[in-house]
Amino acid sequence: MATRRIGRVKVLKHEWKEGNTVVPLRLLLLDKDLQARAKVNTEAVEEYAERFAEGGSEESLPPIEVVFDPTQVNANSDDEGKAWVTDGWHRVMAAGKAGLLTLPAFASFGDKALAMHHAAKANMMHGVRRTNADKRMALALIRRAHPEATVAEWADTIGVTRQFIYSTLEKEAAMTKAIEGMVCDSAEEASEIDEDVTPTLEQRMKEATDTVHMVLDKIIEARKFIDGARDAEENGLPEQEWIAFLNVQAILSDLDNAKNALWTSKPYSICPVCGGAGCAMCRGKGWVSAQQYKLIPKAQREGVAE
Repeated sequence: MATRRIGRVKVLKHEWKEGNTVVPLRLLLLDKDLQARAKVNTEAVEEYAERFAEGGSEESLPPIEVVFDPTQVNANSDDEGKAWVTDGWHRVMAAGKAGLLTLPAFASFGDKALAMHHAAKANMMHGVRRTNADKRMALALIRRAHPEATVAEWADTIGVTRQFIYSTLEKEAAMTKAIEGMVCDSAEEASEIDEDVTPTLEQRMKEATDTVHMVLDKIIEARKFIDGARDAEENGLPEQEWIAFLNVQAILSDLDNAKNALWTSKPYSICPVCGGAGCAMCRGKGWVSAQQYKLIPKAQREGVAE
């Protein structure tokens, strides 16, 4: 067995194997993408830590489950790699709190998709009883791991009823529709102009800017709403439980990307190429965004007011 050095101490390099094994805590990865719990149960962590501290509980509690990807490790280096914890977050946290260095584990070899599959099935037969919020987290995981699977297959894998999944999907669709409606209503309101009046280029630039700002306000409003719902759900408010099955961080990231894209699309200057008459550079609008403006040679930009 190979050795590696930590500071001045030389230790054995861990050799991964499938099946029942013992894994050092330093090589366990608690990836939030694989968390099947809506929140950590601190009471369970404290209870397990006390049992670990008393001794013998490593064997009395079920082994944790991990997935290790051997393709991510260079066998000729000191890199030992880390394994995703797919079942046993509370036990890992408790072991660390109790000062343990290793835990019994059942290891599987595979990629992150396999880790998602295993994490979705976690806590079905043991551990702290799953809440509905936990089940929605499991549903989100299995959908990401197997987006092509049927509702029946999802239900059988994570141990919930089909009706639970249908209800969850309906709430998700309603939320998505509500957000889309907020943005669409703002765009429609801003587009209502007097058709009998032909606006000047400057007026059109101002109206386009106002529209962008109005939609930006709605996106910011939607972001605050989702953020607030997540906080409310975490504090145990039942009317916000629907948020638990959503990948909130991904939605917030998408909203931030949309906000940045809109901000850079608003009018910045009359088109230096055509002087406002309309051309390929300004796509016939007569004005360009800041990003387009920077693409125009400096010689052509001279003399045009920003």
